[in-house]
Order: sequence, then structure tokens, then C-alpha cells
Amino acid sequence: MEGNLSMNEINNNKHIGVLLMRGAIIDLYIPTYSSTVFSFKLSSEIYAEMEIIDNELATKELVDFFAVNKIPPTEFILIMQTPLFRKEFPVAPQEKLEGAINSYLDYIPFDSVLSKRIKTDVGVMIIAANGDLIQDIHKMFMAASSVITCTTALEGLTIFPKGGLSALTQSSAEIILKNIPTIKQESFSLTPQRSVEGFEVVESQEEEKQKSTLPLLIPVFILLLVILGIVYIKSTEPVAQQKKSLPSEIPTLIPTSSIIPPQDIVPTKK
Repeated sequence: MEGNLSMNEINNNKHIGVLLMRGAIIDLYIPTYSSTVFSFKLSSEIYAEMEIIDNELATKELVDFFAVNKIPPTEFILIMQTPLFRKEFPVAPQEKLEGAINSYLDYIPFDSVLSKRIKTDVGVMIIAANGDLIQDIHKMFMAASSVITCTTALEGLTIFPKGGLSALTQSSAEIILKNIPTIKQESFSLTPQRSVEGFEVVESQEEEKQKSTLPLLIPVFILLLVILGIVYIKSTEPVAQQKKSLPSEIPTLIPTSSIIPPQDIVPTKK
């Protein structure tokens, strides 16, 4: 069990198992190894606020957990019960609906967000997860000489009634294993894609804006500078013309006296 296996050895694993993540607990079931459902707890030192905060320690603890319980290299299906984000959107025009969904996904405070859309009676349900958390879990199990072949949300799986699972049991794990093809079709994808029906990776709002708007901002700034230059030139033109029309010397104003109209002159008598 010591040391990591190569990818070829991992892909040749004969064991197939189920993982159920419910908060800080990951349940494991491998029918070809044991009828026992194992539970691995992510301690507060390695997991908090829906993310792995110490990858090195998390990997070490999982590898030790595998060694103590003598868990063989396995191909796992990961089912996410929690942590997840959920929001239902009513039926609306496509453009308005997409805008509302993207605004909601941008609101989720993680750099990478995985999401799935499920049709409901009133519209569409968005289920999202922290993509970095899922990738970290994948890496942890790789270090334990195992591999997670797909990850999906528990909610929306038609193989279980509403309410889902409170914890992984032998019977529920067997149901999952019998429906692997269906589950893989509904799995989260770790590669960027844009699909109304499938999962999609949504980058953080800041990164998306930098990539999408930066090329457009450059010509806008240039155009703005040109407009400002034209406005400045036009605003100075009248002043220049006015200065040119003024004489070099300002004439002195001479006060005028009123002119008295002539009156008939009456000769005086001597």
C-alpha cells in the first residue's frame, strides 16, 4: 500500500467503489473488498468553509486512513450530498434566464464553480459546487493510489427518491453501482464547457470580466481620447478667433456733448 501507483496501474484496478461526501465526512464502500461502509472525516485543520485549507495534511491523513484500513486501490464514483449551492429559477425568456443564472453563479464565492441544471415543474434548478474542492479531493485519492472517475450531485439523481441519502449504506451503494452509466452522464465536468443541458465550469466573475472585456476596453479608451481631443480643440477655437478680431489698440472713448438745435436769433434793440 505504500507508494503511489502509476496511472496504468490505477486504470487497471479491479475494485470499483462509491464515495458519498456529506459535509466534512466521506463515506466509502467497496463491495469487492468489504461489506463495511468506511467513513473518513475531514478534520477542522484541513477542511473549513467548503474548501480544503491544508492539502498536504489532508492527503497525508487520507493515505494513512487507507493504510490502517488496508483499503486497496479503487476506482470511485463520488456523489456530492453537501456542500452544494441550490437555486430554482422560474420559466423565463432564454436571455433573461441565462442572465439570472450567470448572476447567481458569479455570486458564489469560489474561483471555480461546477454547476448542473435540472428541469423542474416550474423552471430549472441550478446545483453548483466548489470546483477547487472537488479537484483537491481527486488529487487526495490519487495520492492514495485510487482514482475518482466521475463526480455528480446527489440531488437530481432519479435513482433515489426525494430526500436522497443521509449517509451511505450498503444497499444505497449497490444501487449507485448498478446505475454507473446513468450517473456518468450526469457527472460534473472538470473541463470548461457551456451547455444548457449539462454541467459547466463557471470562472470567477473577476477572471471572466478580465478575459471578456479587456480586448473591448482598449478601442473604447482610444475612442474616448479622440473625442476628448476634438472637444478640446473646438472649445478653444472661438477664443482664438475672438483674439484675432480684436484691434491691437483699444480706442479711447471720447465723451460727447449734447448739441443744442439752433434757435431763431432775435436782434437786440439798441
